Amino acid sequence: MDDEASATKNAFPGKASKIDRLAVRDEDFADLCRDFDLAVSEHRSWSDSKAPERGERLSEYATLIDELKGEIERALVTADVVHLKPHASRRR
Repeated sequence: MDDEASATKNAFPGKASKIDRLAVRDEDFADLCRDFDLAVSEHRSWSDSKAPERGERLSEYATLIDELKGEIERALVTADVVHLKPHASRRR
């Protein structure tokens, strides 16, 4: 995955390579990373805003960031799980 996942990689130090590998093979995970990066970017934008709804938007984006971070974390853990195929039992 290119630099668009920079916020995702910053949120998970030491996992950049794993994030790249998983994003290449799993489009849903890549979408999660894009959504996370966008939410972080929007949160930063609202931080600088003087708009009356600033506080509400910051809260909404902070909640979204936490939820997406949890989903990404679960996906990274699940990617570590090795699924073994059951083999047919041998008959003697």
